[in-house]
Amino acid sequence: MSRYVKFRPKLNIINELEMIQPLNHPNIIKYHDIYFDDINHYIIMEYVDGLDLFTYVIDREYLSENMNKTLFKQL
Repeated sequence: MSRYVKFRPKLNIINELEMIQPLNHPNIIKYHDIYFDDINHYIIMEYVDGLDLFTYVIDREYLSENMNKTLFKQL
């Protein structure tokens, strides 16, 4: 590992979430806050009702090429 690269997971999480927080887009879940204790990290985000991508794909045994393209673009 390079001496310039330091593994600081807590700081990395905070930095990433600070970058995400100002984003305002209908396809991005809104982040509100983060809390830490000695063992866990708690990320407070908006609640989004509906299916996750995995369930969506499993429920439809087959997805068309156009649907795959649409989903991939959104990722």
